[in-house]
Amino acid sequence: MSTTIIFDFDGTIADSSALIRSVYNEMAAENGWPHMNETEYQRLRGLKATQLQRWIGLKSWQIPGLMREGLKRFREHSKDIKLFDGIPEVITRLAASGNNLYILSTNHPETIRDVLGRYKLEDKVMVLRRSALFGKHYAIRHLISKHKYVPDSVWMVGDEVRDIEAAKRAGVKAAAVSWGLQTSNILKNMAPDAVAGHPTDLLDILIATP
Repeated sequence: MSTTIIFDFDGTIADSSALIRSVYNEMAAENGWPHMNETEYQRLRGLKATQLQRWIGLKSWQIPGLMREGLKRFREHSKDIKLFDGIPEVITRLAASGNNLYILSTNHPETIRDVLGRYKLEDKVMVLRRSALFGKHYAIRHLISKHKYVPDSVWMVGDEVRDIEAAKRAGVKAAAVSWGLQTSNILKNMAPDAVAGHPTDLLDILIATP
């Protein structure tokens, strides 16, 4: 039986942390938010999204509009986004093994497709509609229902607490990656089903064995 694998994008397969910080600091200067230097960034990696929101000083009602503006600026620099070393090979191997591959992200689908196209991966993984910041579990449930996937054979792969939370709420397995936007310690505290320390670890975790 094939495995269905749903990847987050930024911080999971795409090394976009530098661009995220650049766009944030640009908007911070315009909106009076705290500047994010390297030391602060490393500290913030250990916080949940709601804690980061409080650090910035955002009200919940402000987030949708600011997300739209941030994604617009992000898209303007999509050519600067690279996939992590080893990820193209991992995706190619997983696809060749007959697995169903998807990307579920809060990033703009066209930005994601642009990046995949540069790596000749656009025919190996399906990009789903952009999800709400805390709404990935709804999208996962919809995908399972639409294709009649067996939840036990579905994995959500992500680098943030909210990815693991989404997997648990949707009743699927969660694989955390340690090279992304949040630290491995905070991810392990969420008790994912597996933790990958390197992209190639995903092959051992995700390829179904007879």
